[in-house]
Amino acid sequence: MGEIAPVVRNLADRIAAGARSKGYQLLGDRTPENSSGIVSFRKPGIEAEEVVRILRSQGIATAPRSGWVRTSPHFYISLGEIDRMLEALP
Repeated sequence: MGEIAPVVRNLADRIAAGARSKGYQLLGDRTPENSSGIVSFRKPGIEAEEVVRILRSQGIATAPRSGWVRTSPHFYISLGEIDRMLEALP
């Protein structure tokens, strides 16, 4: 478990930074003390369900949760897969 948690946190941090760079808002602040493998984000002007539909059409699994797009990468997800998801974000 001690080796998996930092990998998951790194993937989630990459999602958070990439989503932010594309104009998405994050749900909550990510700090070393409270970060987890779950990242939720939204963008004004586009519904979470639409973002999830776009990603799903490209084989990327996310979920709409109360107006937010929820991601939860695990250790077996590659950085390339994260980058592909970020590129697919509208």
